[in-house]
Amino acid sequence: MGEEFARQLAQQGWRVVLAARSEQRLSEVVCSLPERVGLPLPHLVLPADLTLASERSLLQERLQENGIRIDLLINNAGSGDLGLFVDQPAEKLQQTVQLNIEAATDLTRALLPSMIERGKGRILITAGTGACIPVPGFVVYAAAESYLWSFGLALREEVSSMGVRVSVLSPGITKSSFFTEDELHRLPWIVRQTMMEPKEVVTAAIQGLRRNQAEIVPGLLNKLNVCTGRHLPISLRSKIAGWMLGHQPRK
Repeated sequence: MGEEFARQLAQQGWRVVLAARSEQRLSEVVCSLPERVGLPLPHLVLPADLTLASERSLLQERLQENGIRIDLLINNAGSGDLGLFVDQPAEKLQQTVQLNIEAATDLTRALLPSMIERGKGRILITAGTGACIPVPGFVVYAAAESYLWSFGLALREEVSSMGVRVSVLSPGITKSSFFTEDELHRLPWIVRQTMMEPKEVVTAAIQGLRRNQAEIVPGLLNKLNVCTGRHLPISLRSKIAGWMLGHQPRK
């Protein structure tokens, strides 16, 4: 969804600074954005492997060196693989923790002080509708969603009187390159048919930011899932969530 965020924000006149691992892909995205006609500063690409603390620190240094002031931080980077926890390579699990949890925490901590100093700023943290649901077959990723959900909403309360607005985005399963074709085909038919498009999710997210919503849940079906799912017995929630991702208990 990062590309869609960049596109919609650029269309609304924002200067976009993109950070991710692939410089080539970032450059392609920037080239596809609307030109900043009559505006002094172009969009900017800052390649960084956000799973590495050293690269996150370097990213912060480059922002300072370029005199870039971030008015809206969107923590949207994430990775994860479907499958049993015991079957996942330890290195892949660690990368999920580093990208989904550590990167969001570090970047927020680095950029928040200047927002507080200016008395304004916005932060969007992407969690998910599964934030309060243990998800078998997606154990670490779902746990990271829970962390981000709690982190974002608690931080919102801490800085609410300082001029900084924090919102948590809780989308459901979204049509994107996140899942491989094989993983998509493992999902139940009804789940595949009800996935939202990234454009819909991002449009809802930006509208929610403007309204200063605490939690932004795009789509009626996702709202129903959140309202009902968080009140079901935890074992039932977990079984339903696992089924939605094609999890089958090993015998």
